[in-house]
Amino acid sequence: MRRTIMMLMFVLLVGSMLHAIGTSRGIEALFGLSISPNPFEFETTITVAVQHTTYTNLVIYDSNNQIVKHIYGGLLSDGYHQFSWCGKDDAGNDLPTGRYTCEVSNQAKFTSVKKFIILK
Repeated sequence: MRRTIMMLMFVLLVGSMLHAIGTSRGIEALFGLSISPNPFEFETTITVAVQHTTYTNLVIYDSNNQIVKHIYGGLLSDGYHQFSWCGKDDAGNDLPTGRYTCEVSNQAKFTSVKKFIILK
């Protein structure tokens, strides 16, 4: 019994260390995402904070997890970057009222996700 508890503690410790290492590598390049206003009716501003220059992908998903808008894909230098978006899909159509997800990711596979609402 004691040996089992010791093994379990070891596994938990190693797992948390690996998670911390993986998370910190991603955070080195990308550390923030915000959407304001949220909810919005006509336009919102998406702010991405980048600590080091990295290839960044910024996309919007609908409630069915389908990509509806690819906002940005390319290198972002360190600092804050703002993207205005008026609630249209890649084809230029207005998206209906509903819940959506904004996802920003980088080369290190770090991803930050925010949910938001469009009101029409």
